[in-house]
Amino acid sequence: VRLAYCYNIQSLVRSKTSFSIDTFAKEMKAAAAASPDPSDAASRQAAATSYFRSTLEKFSIEEILTVLKGSVPPDANVGEMIVHSSDQLTILYARLPPKFMTLFMITPSSPASLPSSARSKTRSIPSSRKKNKDSPPKMEREFVIKPGEIAELAPDVIHSIANPSDSPSHSLHVYGGDFRSVMSERTLWTSEELKVMSFSFPGLMKESCIRMNKAGNERGLDATAKAIPALQPLIDSICGKTEQASASMAQ
Repeated sequence: VRLAYCYNIQSLVRSKTSFSIDTFAKEMKAAAAASPDPSDAASRQAAATSYFRSTLEKFSIEEILTVLKGSVPPDANVGEMIVHSSDQLTILYARLPPKFMTLFMITPSSPASLPSSARSKTRSIPSSRKKNKDSPPKMEREFVIKPGEIAELAPDVIHSIANPSDSPSHSLHVYGGDFRSVMSERTLWTSEELKVMSFSFPGLMKESCIRMNKAGNERGLDATAKAIPALQPLIDSICGKTEQASASMAQ
């Protein structure tokens, strides 16, 4: 997936108009279509990025977050992220629990994707891009995306993301095309053996929890269980708490 950008919006001036996801999506599509070379993904991405920046300059962080939060059902978990979907554009509103860490994953190329961190710091770790998906990924670089910054990742990059802060992170991800149409092509790597497997949200959460446990990240695991209570039994099993409880009962 062609990922891009993050822009500092901590000192934005509140606009007189209201931020709208539908308007944002409509105008970003128009910006990409009006790029110097609409047939070229890089050209569409550059035009969409320019529009993204102007949007972040126009609206305050509070207003954008208020609209994004209002677009998510009250009972939605962190895996329910799509707030707009069409043939030309998919917009995700991602919320990562404090100290959360994902494993390595890859999404097939789309014309454009523009993630923007809206509040707390997010660390993105792109890995070396490989033609052979069965080869274990090797970390190429690590960087921190500060609140509101815009950062670009290549279309075929393998990446993992972490939220190193003590607060939930909020990010806006925009993908050119229909995100759901490539779900069957997405892949991720197991945390321990670094073996490739088909992408699924349950698989992502399981391997991410294994990674956090291996890293001794108890705060991340606790925050994840709080965000998604249904994961508590899995986390207990990964951490060995289920076996410990059984042993105590046997004694």
